[in-house]
Amino acid sequence: MQTCSRKAQRPILSRMQTGRGYILMADRDSGLKCLNEFYRIFAAMELDEMAKIWSPLPDTFCHHPGWSPCVGPNAVMASWRNIMGQANQFSLTYEHLGDHHQGNLLMTTGREHLAGSPHDIVTTNLLRFEENAWKIFHHHSSPIFAATSNAQKEMLN
Repeated sequence: MQTCSRKAQRPILSRMQTGRGYILMADRDSGLKCLNEFYRIFAAMELDEMAKIWSPLPDTFCHHPGWSPCVGPNAVMASWRNIMGQANQFSLTYEHLGDHHQGNLLMTTGREHLAGSPHDIVTTNLLRFEENAWKIFHHHSSPIFAATSNAQKEMLN
């Protein structure tokens, strides 16, 4: 199983030329592989693997739909233990909507489709390249409630 570490098949660092020479940057594609691994781990309910993919730094943040925000690695992992303790497996798919990569940061936006749920979930994930690996340090998700009429849709614009 691939984790988000240096053992990835592609190099995770690339060079970018600046006016003062070259700087090393984390590779966007490796960051996206880490994000895909996060969703695979989530769907398979692998708590030990989930712990490896999250940043251990104090600015780690996770906001699950309907929950209070979890701040710090201990609170974040407690939330995943709670979620994973309630089911054996999720039927979950992730639809990648876009991303922005700059240096050692990767911001992604997507949609989570959870089988049996009446609503999709929109999600933002922030990943940071730290200690030679991409780590998730921010995950925010909330349900998408579809407007039922054109008038309601226009009010949102």
